[in-house]
Amino acid sequence: MVHDTWHSLAAELHTHAAYEHWVADYRQKRGEHQIAEDFARRAYEHSDEAAELSKEAFKQGPMTMSNQVSAQRAGRGQYARTAERAKRAPSGIGV
Repeated sequence: MVHDTWHSLAAELHTHAAYEHWVADYRQKRGEHQIAEDFARRAYEHSDEAAELSKEAFKQGPMTMSNQVSAQRAGRGQYARTAERAKRAPSGIGV
């Protein structure tokens, strides 16, 4: 999925995190503790990144990612890497 705004990318990361939290809970209940821990870690990472992207989207307003990617690459580059990863990744978990 190609994201045209920071809002859409943040929304997808929030969705991935929610799914990963659900899977972690399910695996934990089945006694698959290592798998549950892995999903919980990924859920936390996606939740944290989604929260940062949400803050950025709020600050930037309606600007598109294509405008922001070059600006972010000049700075920390965290969001640009996420945007590039999301553009390359097939739909589903793993962004």
